[in-house]
Amino acid sequence: MRVRIGDTVIPYPINRIVGHLRLVGLSYNDCFRLTQPLYNNARIFELSELLEYLNKEIFNISEEAAESFELINRYQGLRRSKRGVPPIIIVLEGASATGKSLLSISVISNLGLARIISTDSVRQILRSVISKDEHPELFCHTYQAHKYRMSGNPRLSESVRGFLAQVDLMRSALESAVQLLISEGADGMIEGVHIVPGSFSRLEKSVLEILIHPSAEMHKMMFISKSKAAALKSVSNDEQIRRVEFKATREIQDYMYEQATKNGVPIIQLEDYESAENELNALILRRVRELVSEF
Repeated sequence: MRVRIGDTVIPYPINRIVGHLRLVGLSYNDCFRLTQPLYNNARIFELSELLEYLNKEIFNISEEAAESFELINRYQGLRRSKRGVPPIIIVLEGASATGKSLLSISVISNLGLARIISTDSVRQILRSVISKDEHPELFCHTYQAHKYRMSGNPRLSESVRGFLAQVDLMRSALESAVQLLISEGADGMIEGVHIVPGSFSRLEKSVLEILIHPSAEMHKMMFISKSKAAALKSVSNDEQIRRVEFKATREIQDYMYEQATKNGVPIIQLEDYESAENELNALILRRVRELVSEF
């Protein structure tokens, strides 16, 4: 599909439309029905005409969804026409095996994001420029870092202080990545363990930090099964070892929960991915509404 924006004709991915339809609360069946006429259509659509067609069709399904869809388009229009309108940057936080990586797939799809940064990837890059002898705590899983170095208040548990030691090493690089997205004006997402909730919100009002927080029992099952379910080779498949490692991981997660509560970071209690996606979408729409109201 191609659209005309001003005097320019460009390819336009239908998946981006589907993502926005999901963002405003439409079912996959409704998304398919609304976008089916657009597939294999050689016609060049005026962007305003395309949005008007979609808005009318959405309105027939849900007035609330149509209002949210119009809100998204208003925000994007402001981004194109007005300087200083910041990009949406989603920061998904949580300890290992809390479900944030799988939830990030929905965020990427629904917002049509092209800038995605994993804190695990940043850690791996830092390993190429930082000596293992100097900082061994960087060359292990977060829940193992306390065996090598600890940081923070001595009253905190060792596992949390090991986590903070890794965070200290990575904070500057991650902040630089977020600042780059802001300066480029690019919508994006940061996802990973190595963030204390509340660290990035101060960088820009459009940065939305969200902590993913499953119950202790669900978190335990997700953590222990990560080797088999996700076929990861970097974690032990010994269930007893994983149970010991989970204790440290849950201490980190509980600390992150405390910090999120203290710093006003939204918390999604993960019970199933569908409900969590709906909560995520609602939080994103609320932030978009706040930004539009300011401009």
